[in-house]
Parts: sequence; C-alpha cells; structure tokens
Amino acid sequence: MTKLNSNINTRFNESHASYSADGKTLYFTSDRKGGMGGLDLYQSEWVGGDWGPPGNLGPVINTIFDEETPFLTPDSKKLFFSSQGHYNMGGFDIFYSEKRQDSWSSPVNIGYPVNTPDDELFWFPVDSGLHAYMPVFDNETCESDIYRFVFTKSANPARYTLNGKLEMKPHADGITVSFVDKENKNTVASQKLDKEGRFQQKLPPGHYELYFSDPAGNPVEKREINIPPHFPQDEFVLNTRGTPADTVKTAAGSQVEDADLLTVVAEKAIPADTLWLESILFPFDKSSLSPSCLFCLNSIADLMVRYPETLLKITGFTDALGNEDYNLKLSLDRANAVSAYLQKKQIDPARLTVKGLGESMPAALNANPDGTDNPGGRKFNRRAEMQLSPLPENWIVIVKDIVPASLRSR
Repeated sequence: MTKLNSNINTRFNESHASYSADGKTLYFTSDRKGGMGGLDLYQSEWVGGDWGPPGNLGPVINTIFDEETPFLTPDSKKLFFSSQGHYNMGGFDIFYSEKRQDSWSSPVNIGYPVNTPDDELFWFPVDSGLHAYMPVFDNETCESDIYRFVFTKSANPARYTLNGKLEMKPHADGITVSFVDKENKNTVASQKLDKEGRFQQKLPPGHYELYFSDPAGNPVEKREINIPPHFPQDEFVLNTRGTPADTVKTAAGSQVEDADLLTVVAEKAIPADTLWLESILFPFDKSSLSPSCLFCLNSIADLMVRYPETLLKITGFTDALGNEDYNLKLSLDRANAVSAYLQKKQIDPARLTVKGLGESMPAALNANPDGTDNPGGRKFNRRAEMQLSPLPENWIVIVKDIVPASLRSR
C-alpha cells in the first residue's frame, strides 16, 4: 500500500480514509486548521506518484459539527458519509451527496429506519448505493455485527406542502409567486398571494427559485429553496436565500419589509411509504413473539391497512435440533403466531397465507464444519420470513439481512 506523504499525514486527528474506485482520489476526515469545525471531509488527488495537497469539501458538505466515514460509490457519482450536522435525527446520521460537475449537491439524509437517534457510521455503498454494508450495534448483546442493506424498490418522490408569507406594505394583494425548477428552468407552479401575502403550494423535492412579481409583471422579490428528498420530520423551515436589504421597494411603490420574513415551511410532509422488512426470530422451542419484532409487524400491519389489495405470505422455520415432525409443527406455529398478531391489527385472515417448512432451507449454519453445534447460527434459523405482493408503486422496501456472512448457509 502506498504510504501517504506529509500533505496527508499530520499531527491532527484523521480517523478515517477511503479511496475512489480508480485509486486516484482519497477522501478522509481531519480536524486540521482551517476547517469548518470539528472533523471535516477532505480529498486529495494522486498526481505524479504522490498525493497532492488536501482540499476541504466545503460548507455544502461540512458543518460546524463532525463529519465522518466518507465512502464513494464505484461509479464516483455519490459520496456517502456520516454527520452530526445538517438535518439529522440525533448523533451521527448517514447522508449522501451527488457529484455535479465540479461540485457536490446538498447532502440528503437517507432517512429512517436506517438512521436512528443513535450513531450510524461506516455506510459502505455497493453498486450505485442501493446496496450497502454497515455495522449495527445490538443493545441486547452489546455487540456490533455487519449487516447488508438492500433497497429493493424505488419510490415516487415525496411531496411537501409549502406554506409561505411575504410581508409587504400596504399589502400583498395582486402579487404572484412562481416556482421555477433551477435545474431545467421550468416553471412548475404559479399562484397569486392572498391579501395577507400568504401562499401554499405542493412540490416534490428539488432546488427551486421563487419569483414574486406585481400585477404589472415587475419583480418584487426572489428566493431560493432546496427541498431534500428525505427528511425525518413532518415540519421544518427550509433554507432560503433572498434580497439581503431590510426593505425592498417595488416598481409599484410598495415595500417588502425584512426579507427574512419570507419563511417557507413544509407541513404535513407526505413521504413515500417505507417498509423495514426482516425475519422474525424466535427463542428455542418457542413460538411466542418477542417485543423486538413488534415494530416490524406493526409497520406491515399499518401499510396493509392502507393498501387492502396487498397479500402477505408467512413462512415459519426451525433449527435442526429435535424431531423433524415436531419441528414441522413448530414452524407452522411460528407462522401462525405472526398471522394471529396481524389479525389483531385488523388484517383480514384471508389476506394471510401461512406455511411451515420445519428445519428445511436453513438461513445459517446449524453446525460447524467439524460437526459440533453452532448455536450462533441456529438462532437465525428459528424464524418466520414474510413476502408481500403486490407492492404498491410508492413503496420503498428495505430488507435487513440479519445473518452475519460467516454464518450463512445459502
């Protein structure tokens, strides 16, 4: 491995580094002088047999808080990293930014349930970032395992209801606001403000310019807003940029007082439905549901209530200990336990198909290569798997592969 030169290695804290796929760009964290605050993300290029001077990725990526664990997708189009800043759910959240010519787009929070109030770090993307690996800490065992995450279905973009107000004297009657997509310069919506200067508009995520004009078509005010594709809350104040003057005179003689009073708020965000899907694990020789699985089952129930055409297939399994006929019955009991819980959540039993396959099709090793028992693998075989069909178009299904690679049997 090439030794990093003095441009990179310093006396400062540099906790993580990763290469681009071609090995010519190094992304790393550093708290060296001149940063935005705390740990920042930097990059360095391999030129002439050596690493060039590090360049800070700038205020679009870095915040006054810590940024950590940068990873670039193999196609070099997306940079995934963790941040305590931007808009997060608490601790470090996973964000991504897209490469646009020589700059990076505003970071996007990949959202719940991947991000939680805890720290999420070391999101390692595969392909275009729809597959990834990340260590997950288990509060019950106090251990971390590496999990594979798969986004199995894309979704329609979220739509947000934007509420805004333009403060004017004597009033804003007759003022029109137009929403222009900054990427393609298309006007996506236009409306008149009410007498109090208020407006409401539904928009998908994107970068927009808001143009305010009087009845004669003269410009009154301009603002920019950036709506992120994912956001963990239903209501938030968007970043806006407008005329810096405290008072702006219009061609009609009215005044826009204090440009900062143009506040755009997203209320009642309508995100695409997201389902966190994983196998339901059971204790040895039991078919009772543990509290840890109820979040997943409640999410399935909520979505099935909203989409009555969706059906669910539930398949139960056991480990390899015990009599084969007994295990077949136990596996069916486990599938029925899942079904019974969903029926309590008002899911019609006619929409649920249950099946028990006993100890067949193990997901993990029941025994070690030398024939000795493998209890760590067997616990992943005591499970119920679920399959939904058909999937509505606006669902995102995230599958959590809970079996460590060292224990997989298939």
